[in-house]
Amino acid sequence: MPLLGPEPAIFAPLPCAFFRALVALLDVLAPPLLDDAMTKASPRDDGIEVVLAHATEIAYSVWIQAERDAILVGCAATHEQRTDATEALALVAQLLCGERDVRGYDGAVLRPDFGARRPA
Repeated sequence: MPLLGPEPAIFAPLPCAFFRALVALLDVLAPPLLDDAMTKASPRDDGIEVVLAHATEIAYSVWIQAERDAILVGCAATHEQRTDATEALALVAQLLCGERDVRGYDGAVLRPDFGARRPA
């Protein structure tokens, strides 16, 4: 069974495309600092909410709300909205691979890193 569990039965096209691509991304990157026990996906009325929990630094955990018309990706005090699943997935990959800075709740600049590296 995939880390995020089975795909929920009823989804709008945007959250469905994002969820499938996210499952594939996690399979490819296999982030070593992803806390499997705390990582979860929960269906919502209009899509899905996902938490990618960091194993050692809770501030680095990534959250995603994929809804009918938009996907919101956040980490610490930073969040960005996308209307394209591929763009949202690219943002998640950057966060998992330590390629993007975010603002912490205290204003400090953080660089989340789940120890994942993109395949060559």
